[in-house]
This record gives sequence, structure tokens and C-alpha cells, in this order.
Amino acid sequence: MIRGTRKRLVIITTVLVLLTGILVVTWRVCDWPPPRLILKYGLPPAGGPTGRRMTVEGMEFIELSAGYFRMGSHTGCTETSLIDEIRRLLGSGTALSRRHAGYECPPHWVEIPHPIWVGRSEVTNLQYERFDREHERCEYSMGDHDPVVDVSWEDAVRFCSWLLRETGKTVRLPSEAEWEFVARAGDSSHSSDGVGKSELDGHAWFEANSSERAHEVGTRGLNRWGFTDLQGNVAEWCQDRWHYSYSGAPRDSTPWLAGNSEFRVMRGGHFASPAEELRFGYRTAWTGSSGWVYIGIRLVREPRRAD
Repeated sequence: MIRGTRKRLVIITTVLVLLTGILVVTWRVCDWPPPRLILKYGLPPAGGPTGRRMTVEGMEFIELSAGYFRMGSHTGCTETSLIDEIRRLLGSGTALSRRHAGYECPPHWVEIPHPIWVGRSEVTNLQYERFDREHERCEYSMGDHDPVVDVSWEDAVRFCSWLLRETGKTVRLPSEAEWEFVARAGDSSHSSDGVGKSELDGHAWFEANSSERAHEVGTRGLNRWGFTDLQGNVAEWCQDRWHYSYSGAPRDSTPWLAGNSEFRVMRGGHFASPAEELRFGYRTAWTGSSGWVYIGIRLVREPRRAD
């Protein structure tokens, strides 16, 4: 009797261990959200507008609640087989080929742990020139309400410091993770373009419709969270230093500042970009010490405790 009971317990324990192992491997291979994020925020991936807005020196900011999303895509990745992935998870994958060799890889879950205020649109010439009265507009962006371009990453940071002195409000460039969180607006798929190519003409200024110049901010469609020009018009500086993949990237939306690269991340595509460069996950970089006619600025406001 006792021996039979022990045997059943051993069988039940073995089955539970095997099922747990299968669940863990399946969870990892399918790249489902970490359980701690599901328990904290629920499903589907959370975050979005709270309904609150504010204006700083004529620039409108939208508040987004804390949440999480899947960052990156499989575009350009070197994939492995399911068996190789299981071997890697079990710690015996020393001879595997590189799984995620690509700028947008590996896709990974990122938490936005606190509410953030994000600029509804890109900073315009008129807004930036209150700081830099000697800024020279280029032929690609001449209007008062066109996005400011040809501003270096270093000048963008100085602009943020000036705004703090003028208004007492702390603003900064977004981290790369924050930028993609806003651009995706709740879409955590691996490879979504955000908008189908047939719809891009009414949604973004890009190679096919821009006449090779930037256009007034907000003159193309809004994304699902109310932001404009995240795809096309001009690319936007982020805080992060350039890294060739997401291996080792922060998982809490902080900027990735490790290393000594002089290049800074820019996101979003621009008025001369082909449609395929308007994907959520598309990323590239430019040296932080010089501007470019294709790069502009979008700001994030650091809230005070009282906000």
C-alpha cells in the first residue's frame, strides 16, 4: 500500500516536472511576456494615453501610463531551428550559429515602469529658434511649422537644458525604448510595419509623396495614441549610444549609454526614406556631434512628483 502510494507520487512528480519544463521551454521559444509583467500589468501588453495633456513653450505633451511592449523585430536576424533554440535554453548550445545577428534583434520585452509625457509632434523651426536665434533653416525645411533639422544630438541636449532654465520643466530626448513604445502604440508584433504600404501615403511623409522635403508637423495621420510624424517626415534623435544589436540592452526603458560610440540612435525614417524604413523596429545612427537634414527632435518631459 505504502509502496504503491510512493510510486504514484513519483510518477505524478515526474509528470509535473516534465510539464513544467515543457511550459518553460515553450514560453521562452514563443517569446511570451515575462510572467512578472503579466502579473503587474495584465494582458494584452499595457500602456497608453491617460487623457492628460500639457503644453511647454508651445509644445504639446501627452501623458502615457506605465506598461510594457515587445521591442525590435526579426528583420535581418539569423534564425536557428527550434531544436537549436531548445538546446540553447538547456545550456548545451555552444556550437549554435548566432541567433540574432541584426540591428533590430533580438526582439525583447521592455517595461515602461513610470508614466511618461511625450511630445505630440516634432519640434518646429519656430520653437527651436527661440533657443538658437542663429539657426539656419535649410532648403528641405523652411517653414515656421516644419520640423527643425540639421541640429546635432549635442545641440538637441543643449536645447533641453535651455528649456529647463526658461521654464523650470525638465525635458529630454527619449530613450530608444520609449520612442518605440510610443510608435507602436500597443502593437507588440515581431514585424509589423504599423501601417500597410497602401495606407502610408495618408499617414506619413516619405519617399513616395514628400517631394524630397520635410512638411509642416501634424499634416499626416495620427497613430492610435494621438502622436504624429513618428513614421516619416524627419527621423528623431534618441538618447542612446549606437549598438549593433539588442544583445544586453536594458529591459526597463532606460537609455543604453554603455560603450564609447560617438554615434547616437535615430529612429522613425524621414521624408526621403523608402516605405520599408518606416517600420516600427527600423533603427540607424548618426554621429552626435553633427546634424543632418534628415534628423529632427521629439522631446519627453520628466514629470515632477506633483504632476
